[in-house]
Amino acid sequence: MVEQAQSMEELMRDAEVAEEPGDIRQGSTVASTSNGMTMTASELNSAGYVYVYDTQTGARSTVNRNMLPGVLQKRRANGSYFFSTKMPDVEIHRGTIKCVLHPDDENRKKYDSYGFITCNKSNFKTRLDRDRHLRTRHKRAFETLQTEEARERQEADRLERQMLTKTLSEMNQPKPTTKNNTGGKDG
Repeated sequence: MVEQAQSMEELMRDAEVAEEPGDIRQGSTVASTSNGMTMTASELNSAGYVYVYDTQTGARSTVNRNMLPGVLQKRRANGSYFFSTKMPDVEIHRGTIKCVLHPDDENRKKYDSYGFITCNKSNFKTRLDRDRHLRTRHKRAFETLQTEEARERQEADRLERQMLTKTLSEMNQPKPTTKNNTGGKDG
């Protein structure tokens, strides 16, 4: 147990420092009032964040230093550790599907007109992963696109019903009869 605790301490000590999440930095404006008064962050205190890596996939995650000991002690069913502060020697399988809000998306101009942010995420393995990301990380865009898709489906259904109604009414119209002028018995 002492040996494991020592290696845990080494892992914690050698962890790669990650950037603080969020937008607040020292000196940034936290709030402002209508009369021109502002509140700024003069000092930030944090335990800090570090990177951990999944020992099987090599996927990198950000963890608060206070949570690091618990995260490093998580084990899989086979007894192996889930995470390490050292990048494992595994081939990382990344996807190639981009977020719908990626700058290279074919609908980017339309999304800009909606005021959607851009998202550089481009390593989804499946469309399901991409759609889940859109639903959880970009809620406003997801809801807007869902509403737009529903509206487009309703419009397509309406046009299809109109065409079907027109076709059926044309089929039910009596056909004009023509005289047979081929010089037959009556001709």
